[in-house]
Amino acid sequence: MITIGIVSFGFENKRECKKLAQRIKTVTRQLQSYTHPVIFNRIEAADFNLNKNDEKEDWIKAISKHDGFVFLIPKHSEGIIDDLSYALGMCSSELANKPLLVIYYGVEDKYGQQVDIIEMARSFEMPVLYNSVILPYLDHKRATAFELFQQTEDKTASEIEKLLYWTMGMKYTRTMLRQEDNGAS
Repeated sequence: MITIGIVSFGFENKRECKKLAQRIKTVTRQLQSYTHPVIFNRIEAADFNLNKNDEKEDWIKAISKHDGFVFLIPKHSEGIIDDLSYALGMCSSELANKPLLVIYYGVEDKYGQQVDIIEMARSFEMPVLYNSVILPYLDHKRATAFELFQQTEDKTASEIEKLLYWTMGMKYTRTMLRQEDNGAS
């Protein structure tokens, strides 16, 4: 069984991030079948107070249970850089060799500044999918075309499916390497 963590980093706008994570979890239901034995779990990073030891351990346990990740990162991420790097740095050994898909959402920073999550993830030895998903900012005034929603969901599901296959391969590789290490001892 493969487990994928949908990790949302809503340190500043927790409500929007949770809604988006739930929508992505709903979209991924079409990927769950007997041919795709997978569980998608939502993890909200802002729910953990990483200054407390017990919650720090809970955060590391929550991350370590997963074989791959979907990170939801706000496009306007200048204010969360420290929280994000601290949260990921704390569990960097648990993230190594686990695939990642990055989904950006929200409003662009008017100065064009955002955290480079892809470089940060690679520094933790996480393989990152080549394509990130950039969700358009949709509000009740501009989001009238159903086709846009459908196209966005289809593209997101397609990228998550690629992540799923990549995660299966990486889990198999990690298992084989562990067996070699155990056999060589």
